[in-house]
Amino acid sequence: MSNFTDIFKQQEKIKNPKIIEEAKKWIKNHLSEDINLNSLASHLHMSPNYLSSLFKQATGETYIEYTTKSRMKVAKKLLLDPEVKISSVARQVGFNDSNYFSIAFKKSEGMTPTQYRARYL
Repeated sequence: MSNFTDIFKQQEKIKNPKIIEEAKKWIKNHLSEDINLNSLASHLHMSPNYLSSLFKQATGETYIEYTTKSRMKVAKKLLLDPEVKISSVARQVGFNDSNYFSIAFKKSEGMTPTQYRARYL
């Protein structure tokens, strides 16, 4: 029985990186949308709980933490263009409410989008 368990664990280690890389790719391609763990799990044909566990194990972050970090990374790049309104940046990274985006950005980066823009432009 131990041999079967070892084989199963080895197979999981082989599959997990591919699943997680596919998950990361999907998140990146859908950042501007209202995405959630259920939609990602559906895309990958697995249960949300199992995906959540795999994701945390592989990345050290929850799905939400990873998605938020990815959104803020893109937002910071977009904020460097003074021609792009902050409300547009918010929409492009999946926030329908620019006020909520500002709150989330400040929580993540320690400053508002306006402050970030002023500092780096």
